[in-house]
Amino acid sequence: MTVNRHSLLSLSFLAPLVLSTRASAAPITEPHVGGTTFVGPTSAEVTSIFWNPAALGQLRSHHLYLSGVGRLDATEIARPAIDLSTGEPDPSGERTSLPTLALTPTLFVGGVSDLHTPRFLLGVAVYQPHAENLAESKSLAYHAAGGSLYTTVASFPIVVRVSGEIAIAFAPGVASSRIRLRFDRDLAIDTACPKVAKQHERSECAQRYSMTSDFFGDTQFHYVAGLHLRKLLGSPWTFGLAYVSGLDFEKNGPVEVDGVEGESRVSFRMPQRVHFGVRYHLGRWELVSNLSWIDFSTHRDYDVRVAGIPVTRGAPEWQKRFRGFRDVLSFDVGAELQAAEWIQLAAKLRLETSAVDTSLVTPAQMDAPKVELALGGRVKISPRTKLTVGYSLAVLADQDVSRSAFQPSAWDTCASSGFDLDSCASVREGRALPTAAGTYSRMTHSLHAAIGLAW
Repeated sequence: MTVNRHSLLSLSFLAPLVLSTRASAAPITEPHVGGTTFVGPTSAEVTSIFWNPAALGQLRSHHLYLSGVGRLDATEIARPAIDLSTGEPDPSGERTSLPTLALTPTLFVGGVSDLHTPRFLLGVAVYQPHAENLAESKSLAYHAAGGSLYTTVASFPIVVRVSGEIAIAFAPGVASSRIRLRFDRDLAIDTACPKVAKQHERSECAQRYSMTSDFFGDTQFHYVAGLHLRKLLGSPWTFGLAYVSGLDFEKNGPVEVDGVEGESRVSFRMPQRVHFGVRYHLGRWELVSNLSWIDFSTHRDYDVRVAGIPVTRGAPEWQKRFRGFRDVLSFDVGAELQAAEWIQLAAKLRLETSAVDTSLVTPAQMDAPKVELALGGRVKISPRTKLTVGYSLAVLADQDVSRSAFQPSAWDTCASSGFDLDSCASVREGRALPTAAGTYSRMTHSLHAAIGLAW
């Protein structure tokens, strides 16, 4: 079944009228930190505190910047009928269409100053490099029944202008994350359901989990290091290179299992990144290209530990919520035009590989190869104030998950083998879950607005 992109487009533009409590998964790394355009490792912008703090060396005097980005994911899942006796897709059944919408807002606020010195520049910024919302639907609850993940970073860049052409920077900071997990556990997979005969995906056999971590616990050290080469030896070329550190969290918080309260700990890792950019100066035009590597393979699972739940509830003290991400390359090419003294225009085309293999796509982790077009404009409304707006549309390739890596029969296979290590790999990794088979399609809209002050 091919998902109708016209219906997706209509659904996404009607979002302000029909957006409800449903949501769909979004990539855990926010692709537009600080804005959809006028950002990157060679940009003379406050947002470079994240993309490449050495690029701040192009700025003089004092700058403040406030930016908001809203990302709307319009996803449609065509799910096959399920054979309740096996938990696998029933080829004779009809597919059910499940359209979902997710609105994920993020903020960037920062400022920099050279303190009237020719050599140094200091700054501060707070931003959200990771943001994810998960689906809220009873039909999808075994993989995600809601929840979210936000990581917030406070960064304090120190920039050294080695010369008029070369700048280096180090931006130490702290990061914390807040995670909300909501999911159902199908008791028919690994235990006898006491309410009905062993049948899969029955609401009577769904054990419901809800956990929310604290925000300030387990705050992590975070840093960005960068190099910027501007018009080296009088050439029209500018280069930028930056490394963004990864994070390793253990978040504690309360948990409810079928309404019974306890304590939980969720452990997970967030990816490191490398940004490289090149810029060519051509009169009023700036031609820009950027390449990013994102170490998504480090984000393999959520390790979930639960304590304080009575044994009679049958809730395991340890389980994994498998992710299985892989590394991503993101490439973009664009142009910026100084159309007049008071206005700038920008356009950018971005290509990105998928963080998720097709067999691992679920309602909780939908990703695919994508192409994105972004447009932006900036208006100087006073000698010290600029307003920036931008919009982007990303289209993801349809994912037809005919053979899901999540198999409800994995536990029986493990037990019948005498718990052989190889035969139990799916159970150990957390893939002994109801199937995620189906056809997935997504379009993502991002809207960006910002104000900048310089004096």
